[in-house]
Amino acid sequence: MFKVSKLVDYAVIILTHLAEQEGVSTVPAISRHTDVPEPTVAKVLKILSLSSLVSSKRGIHGGYKIVSPLYHITVAQVVKAIEGNIDIAACVEGQPCKAHPNCQIYGGWDIVDKAIKKVMNTITLAEMSLYFIPRSKHDALGRERNLQNNDDACSFSCGGEASCEMYCDEKHCGPGVMKKPVMDVVGRQKD
Repeated sequence: MFKVSKLVDYAVIILTHLAEQEGVSTVPAISRHTDVPEPTVAKVLKILSLSSLVSSKRGIHGGYKIVSPLYHITVAQVVKAIEGNIDIAACVEGQPCKAHPNCQIYGGWDIVDKAIKKVMNTITLAEMSLYFIPRSKHDALGRERNLQNNDDACSFSCGGEASCEMYCDEKHCGPGVMKKPVMDVVGRQKD
């Protein structure tokens, strides 16, 4: 089964928590609020810091702070920070494979790999956070994004997906919101 690691899951939880905070947060405070064990929080934050997804401040008033808003952080960025390159098979992008001379589908995994990477590069933590950030905070995040980017603003929150389409309107994401066309995994517009 293709599955993200627990550390990736924890990283998403920690980043989402940090996005809700005004200033820096300490490892113990993050652990208390997320129920992720302190040693794991420290490990994840160190990795995220090396990948420039969070910044750290030393000292008595130190801690960690998210560097970018959730709508600028993709699932792919988090997975790559924690796991490294995202390749689903050894033969992806021409990498060596023991079965290559006799393999009937050598390179065929590229199609699947590209589709997965495309989806992971498209989905932001803001979209994922719809399921665990309270509605009032989602509304504030939407309004904040609309003020910063004058585009089809609600695409950060749901991209027109039916599961959260109720959030994607002028009331929740600001004036002049145009719903982004729903695309399938290979980039074709759905009707």
